[in-house]
Amino acid sequence: MSQTATDFERFLLDRLNLDPEEHMSFSDWAGTGNTIGALALRLGALSLDEIDRILDAQESNRRLFGEIAIELGFLTNQQVDRLIMLQRFHQLLEVGEHFVMKGLASLDELQKLILEYHASLTSDTITPAMASA
Repeated sequence: MSQTATDFERFLLDRLNLDPEEHMSFSDWAGTGNTIGALALRLGALSLDEIDRILDAQESNRRLFGEIAIELGFLTNQQVDRLIMLQRFHQLLEVGEHFVMKGLASLDELQKLILEYHASLTSDTITPAMASA
């Protein structure tokens, strides 16, 4: 599980007043489909051939998928940034889905908590100097 997912899980446990000892267990398939490549394919930003070329290049030099996609001219910096944001959002949804499926939260609660979590991240990154600018 990614750090984003782990942090959001802790946030949900806290906000829903749930005992962390009754920790959620995720399946072996958790996170599949949330890779930048899978998201780009689903959204039509990359083809299977382009993904294969990126993965081949990644095997030989161990660089990030997005960096290689930009280098090969398949994606722009802005597209990679958007895919990363979408990836993080999908990770939040996946954690939240577990809470909904276990009956620990309703879908309405999950939507509100995702917004609250996002707002908490945004407010944490704004410094007083940035707020007055």
